[in-house]
Amino acid sequence: MLLKSVEAGDLMPVAGTVFHANLPPEPQPDSTALEVTGIAVPAVSEADGKVGWRAQVAEDGRLRIAVCHALGDGEEAAEVTRTVLGLPFGRTPAETLTSFHVALFGTVGAAALVVEIDAEQRELWFAGTGDVTLVVAADGVATAMPSQFGTLGLGPPVALASLRSHRTTWERDLRLLIHTAGVDSPREVTTSLAATAHPALACATLVKDHLAEADEACVVAARIGSAEQDERIDGMMLP
Repeated sequence: MLLKSVEAGDLMPVAGTVFHANLPPEPQPDSTALEVTGIAVPAVSEADGKVGWRAQVAEDGRLRIAVCHALGDGEEAAEVTRTVLGLPFGRTPAETLTSFHVALFGTVGAAALVVEIDAEQRELWFAGTGDVTLVVAADGVATAMPSQFGTLGLGPPVALASLRSHRTTWERDLRLLIHTAGVDSPREVTTSLAATAHPALACATLVKDHLAEADEACVVAARIGSAEQDERIDGMMLP
C-alpha cells in the first residue's frame, strides 16, 4: 500500500489508506517537528468499517487525535464511527469524550481515545474509555497508559461523569502508538515499536504482522522532536 504524505489540516482518512503528515511540512532547524501516521483497516465484508481515526492541527498549533472503535457490526457500527469522527474536539480530551458519549445515546456504543499534544509546552493530555490502547514513549521510556472502563453511549450521563484528562510530559522527544482491539500484539512488541520505530513503520508492522484474523483495526502513531534531529520520509511503499 502507498503511504500518502499530506500537510497540516484536519484529516479524516478513507478506510484502508495510510496517511502520513509532517507538521510543519518544512520546519526550521530550531522548530519542533510533528509527524503522525494512521490507518484504519475495515473488515473484508464491510464497505465502511467500524474503526476510524481523525487528526486535527488547531489554530494554536496543538495536535489532536481521536480514535474510535464502534461496538457491533455492519452499517449501524459504521454510523457510530462516522458520528464520533464528525464531532468537533472539545477544550480537553475528557470534554471531547463526554461529547462523544452524549452523541451516542441510543446506539450500539463505542470505545474511543482522544489525545492532545502541545509540542511547544512539551505536554500530552489524553482520555480514553474501552479497549483502545495508548503507549507513550517519553525520552525513550515507553509506558502503556490507562483507559477507563466503560462504553461510550451506554448508560446515563453520570456513568462517565468521572472522565478525566491525564497528563504526561517530555524533555527531548515524544512518540506514541495507539491501536484498537483488532491488533493482537505482545506488549513488548508494541512498546518497542512505540519507542524506536518511525510512525509509518510502526503502523505498517502492527497491521501486517499483528492484525487478528478476519478482524479490523485502527493504528495511529506520532512523534515529536526537534526538526534537525528528525528523519523524514515523503512517500514510500509499505508492506
